[in-house]
Amino acid sequence: MKTNRKLADFGKLTRAERQIVNEIDSGQLIELGDGKLPPENAGGDRKVSAEFIRYLALGGCDACKTHEKGLQISGALIEGVLDLEGCSLGRDLALFNSRFFEMPEFRSTSLDSLFLDGSYLHKGLSADRLKAKGGVFLRQIKAEGTVRMVGAKLGGNLECHGAVFNSPSDENGVVTRYALFADRLEAKGSAFLQQVKAKGEVRMVGAKLGGNLVCDGAAFSSVGGKALNLDRIEVAGVFFLRNGADVKGMLDLTAATVGILHDDPDCWPKAQGDLVLDRFRYGAITSACVDAKTRKTWLALQDPAQFGEDFWPQPYEQLAKVLREMGHRGDAREILIEKEKLQRAARRKREPSVVYTAMLWIRDQLLNFTVRYGHRPLLAFAWLMIFWSIGTVIFDYAAENGAFKPNTSRILISGAWVECAGQDRAQLECYLETAAAQSYPKLNVGVYSADTLLPIVDLEMQSNWIPDENVGGLGKAARWYLWLHIFMGWALSLLAVAGFSGLIKSD
Repeated sequence: MKTNRKLADFGKLTRAERQIVNEIDSGQLIELGDGKLPPENAGGDRKVSAEFIRYLALGGCDACKTHEKGLQISGALIEGVLDLEGCSLGRDLALFNSRFFEMPEFRSTSLDSLFLDGSYLHKGLSADRLKAKGGVFLRQIKAEGTVRMVGAKLGGNLECHGAVFNSPSDENGVVTRYALFADRLEAKGSAFLQQVKAKGEVRMVGAKLGGNLVCDGAAFSSVGGKALNLDRIEVAGVFFLRNGADVKGMLDLTAATVGILHDDPDCWPKAQGDLVLDRFRYGAITSACVDAKTRKTWLALQDPAQFGEDFWPQPYEQLAKVLREMGHRGDAREILIEKEKLQRAARRKREPSVVYTAMLWIRDQLLNFTVRYGHRPLLAFAWLMIFWSIGTVIFDYAAENGAFKPNTSRILISGAWVECAGQDRAQLECYLETAAAQSYPKLNVGVYSADTLLPIVDLEMQSNWIPDENVGGLGKAARWYLWLHIFMGWALSLLAVAGFSGLIKSD
């Protein structure tokens, strides 16, 4: 088809086209009619051929030379395909509040800035590999087909405030394509998607933004699929997801990197499995929800099983790192404790042996209750105090009932001890009343409990006294508990020392 190269080639112009020719050198916005979006059956005062727009956007001729500010039209009903594929405009193109029955073609187009604010794109937009020195402005547009900007490079912002993106659907209303397809988009500025309403996947895989990604108040919907796909996106600034934003479907942040995360719990996806945070990295969280309880709910929205994995530890480690750097050390520890709990549970599920699984469960529970998997090692001191108290009670009861004896063979073979055997009262009670016992160290059950519990001290009580297993069941029970007491003392003392060492090292 021959391309019109001069104004005469267009033949008789419509009233709208004549108005554009008369006002094109003004450098001002040319308003057709009231300048608002024209109805589908608009007349000649609104109709402009796509070929005519192309001719003017590329510079026109002496009779209709485009102003240095570019072509600025509002309220046009554009007939035909606006095909600027591969063209270099060298200036702005602004088609506000215009109706496009066919998909505009801006593939590999070079221009200063593109403005389509308030326009209606009946079949979407094709702008793959578009290059704009400034930005692309799609504010308040309505698109009934996919808006494509794959590989586009912008020197400024992508602004879509209040836009409506409706992906094509089949006869059953099931979304079949993307609402916004902007993989590998590069913008030196920000991407503004606030108040956007998108039916179908908004996809920005591998995009790079020098500024912010703003999704405040946006509604993304792709039930059963990905509503907002930010896989491997790089955002140098802030990722905003707040002020009533709603995500119905999956929010995929796999391997995404953002400078700062500012989100609202009410804006997270609602169903488990609709949030993917694997390898998601961020430098800080500036919203109010930085407590461990809220963030554990956030992390629990993930479901690695749908990707064939049992657990993702990285999201927990990343969150803990950020919280710690922000000064929320207690919350960071709670996140790491939750990670250990879930990761160990996932490991147990992988074990085929029931016996080995049970052993792992016992070990994990002991580590959890005693030192919270090593993240609260000073808790071992509390457990030492508990066992010291239990030991004191047990040993005191045993001593009161004569279930203790001297722990030296010299006393056990002495006449005083032997003579007290076989009497009506306890042998220990009898011995303590003899003259020979007056020079022997007295039994202090509190000191004895500490001496047997703490392996690193010698209070000279354990070496002198020991439960007497020959005094019925009480003596045997006290002896058995003594062994447990000593074992727990060794274990908890080592953990307590490790906890103390952790206090004097940098975190």
